[in-house]
Amino acid sequence: MKGSRLLIWGMALCVAVAFAGAIGVILTVFDHNEHMYLAAGVQVAQNKVIYRDFAYLQMPYLPLLYGKLLQWLPIQAYYLLAGKVVSCFFLGLSAATLFLIGRRVLGQLAPALGIVALFLLNMTIIGPAAEVSNYIAPLALSLLSFYAFLVSTDQARVKSLGLALSGFCLALAIGSKLTYAPTVVPFLIAMSRLPVENGTPAAALRYRLTHGLAPFMGGLALGLLPLVGYLFDWDRFLFNNLGYHALNTQWRLLTGYAGAMSVAARLDFARQILTRTDNLILIAGVLLAIGLSLGRFAGQRPTGRRLPSGALLAMLLFLVAVPTALAPAPSFFQYFALPVSCLFLLLIYAWAPHAAADFRWRRVLLPMLVLVSVAFSGPGLQRSITRLLDPQTWSGVYVHQVAMSIRQALETAGVGPTGKIATLSPVYVIEANLPIYPQLATGPFLFRVGDLLTPAQRQRFVGASPQTVHELLDADPPVAILVGFEGDLDASLRDYAKQHNYAQQDTMAGGAELYIRPP
Repeated sequence: MKGSRLLIWGMALCVAVAFAGAIGVILTVFDHNEHMYLAAGVQVAQNKVIYRDFAYLQMPYLPLLYGKLLQWLPIQAYYLLAGKVVSCFFLGLSAATLFLIGRRVLGQLAPALGIVALFLLNMTIIGPAAEVSNYIAPLALSLLSFYAFLVSTDQARVKSLGLALSGFCLALAIGSKLTYAPTVVPFLIAMSRLPVENGTPAAALRYRLTHGLAPFMGGLALGLLPLVGYLFDWDRFLFNNLGYHALNTQWRLLTGYAGAMSVAARLDFARQILTRTDNLILIAGVLLAIGLSLGRFAGQRPTGRRLPSGALLAMLLFLVAVPTALAPAPSFFQYFALPVSCLFLLLIYAWAPHAAADFRWRRVLLPMLVLVSVAFSGPGLQRSITRLLDPQTWSGVYVHQVAMSIRQALETAGVGPTGKIATLSPVYVIEANLPIYPQLATGPFLFRVGDLLTPAQRQRFVGASPQTVHELLDADPPVAILVGFEGDLDASLRDYAKQHNYAQQDTMAGGAELYIRPP
């Protein structure tokens, strides 16, 4: 008993340290992906409509959430930091849900805590979670959907309300990121195998339809209901969620992008991701548990027991998540957060056959995997926790400092806070509570493919392009132009500033180049 308590406290300590390190990563990372998401949230808070008033190249739920939070809370600064706090919340929600799944399936605290520690030490999870973007929120919601399904189906009688909640949570995930839509299929297949008390096949089918499929689909429909309004603006919805991404692939090919574009290159990239040390530890845990199960039950007569619905769902989710991660071209490591999270579900079920028995190897091997992962992550954990304790290293503080230098430069030049600033890095301008151009709200993303659109399409989808941005600025001259963060894509804005005698400001924070319009 004393040893069990010690193991529980040891695993809990690993979880606490890993979570602190993860928060340190989240608060200190800053990527240009975050410009679009944060800008969209702020504009929603200003009562602007997604897709109609500004482009947002994803499903709309996340900026709707950001916008409501900004309206409800008295936030007038540190918008990026607020977004980071939201990311920390969803990471914590993911970890807590995984713990609940592990506790329910394994029946013991220590292994459930150990699996959560591995989750929080895995950079394929933490890296995407560090961005103020739509990676960790749908992941947390999909895990909640899985847990609601598990609680509703692991007893003799199916809980219809829980399945409705499962469908609702999955709908919220899809409404945040469209690539989660294929995960509906594994849930439907798993529901076709719901436990049914003795009865005829027709009665079993009727029971599964009325107590399983109907409430799940009802919850799914309810969660997707807010999308209906956007579907009436079909061409904009389609472009922002599908058309842009096909166009972006075309742009990558035209510009000679050297990343993982071909199928072979994407498969090799997936191999590189899955053979990272933290993922190898995870895969080793799954294979080790399966091997121990096969060895322990070798020679025994098959019992005829069916695979639990949760285990089937975990396997199907992994099989769907892998091609979903491989489909986009080019491929990025953030896309593998979903399949790797499914591996954690498989890890739980791989250890589950031993949950009812005092199987000594399980009590030793899983903590060993955690300790190996902690040892491997040690230097990075130390750096992350050190930065967590130093607010000056937080990206939200850095962005605020740059924003204040922009605002101060404008005030020194006698420029009021009402004129727009042209930039492909809108977070800095938003942080200064200054207006941006809706045509540049996605930062570099829609802008870089804008020349592949017709003038009518650029107007319809609220975009601009390197070759035509001067037309936008001539029609509505900016009070200032901010560049310096987007490399060659900034060239057209910089050229415009110089051609129109905008004055470059000295001693700007964070490497910003600010050009102010002459009086």
